[in-house]
Amino acid sequence: MTYSIKIMMSGLSGAGKTTTLKILIPNAHLLGEQKRIPTKDEQEAWRLATDQMISTSMYTNFGILIATPDYKMGEFNFHKEPNYNPKDQDIIINLFDTCGQQIFYPLRQATAIGVQGILFFIDAALLQLHLDFSNVQKIINAFEELRSFLGPELEKIPLVIICNKQDLINTERGKAGFIKKSIAFYDSAFEKFPFVNASAIEGWGAQEGIKLLLKAIALKFGWNR
Repeated sequence: MTYSIKIMMSGLSGAGKTTTLKILIPNAHLLGEQKRIPTKDEQEAWRLATDQMISTSMYTNFGILIATPDYKMGEFNFHKEPNYNPKDQDIIINLFDTCGQQIFYPLRQATAIGVQGILFFIDAALLQLHLDFSNVQKIINAFEELRSFLGPELEKIPLVIICNKQDLINTERGKAGFIKKSIAFYDSAFEKFPFVNASAIEGWGAQEGIKLLLKAIALKFGWNR
């Protein structure tokens, strides 16, 4: 039999969720984008021109990714062929990308229903520039929002933190290990989560995060027995 799961991509606006979805699933359903003016910190962290606008999602985007597990090797092979038909033991991943702005709270709340795994995105480039309490608190608040959606169930849902935009990182302050220690200093709940370096633009890291989720989900439901 095949398995079907729902994975939610969460995190603040501009962290790279939609870009990651486009890279992972070229035929993903993108329901709408608009342009916004980046903040001064975003312009500096992302090395943007002063008049450059950036894209931001207006709706929940989604796509389907199919993975074939090799439980003996602890690996998963992903299929990007649009006409690939799932086979026995394949995992159908329904991947949802949420809007990060505060006005889209109801959309994020609705998307969180029934998730089996969460990819939580962090803008590592912005933290490299300003790894201070203000920016860390925004990340903690975004995580607490998940708790408000899912309640005690959040403790049972595998979660991986993606430290995105590593293509813009040139110091250890922007790497996953340093970011994990810094955030866990303010909130020890983050100590138990794996932090993964990634670059949505260059197309690496996110698949590693999904593999970690799949291993945890397979173990939880006994699929690898």
